[in-house]
Amino acid sequence: MKIDLKIGKVTFSEELPKESKLWLERLIEKILLNEISTDLTLQASILARNMKNEKILDKESS
Repeated sequence: MKIDLKIGKVTFSEELPKESKLWLERLIEKILLNEISTDLTLQASILARNMKNEKILDKESS
């Protein structure tokens, strides 16, 4: 069985820390969702929870 692997480099921008953090979180989220499950209901549940947590954090930082 042959597995295709990809290597990438991610850097954090100090000029745009919020945008960099959000992009990195979304990248990790996508990788994890692709790896953990093919159950769409579970994926939707995880995404909905993450969006809810993000809204709470945005309110706290304002």
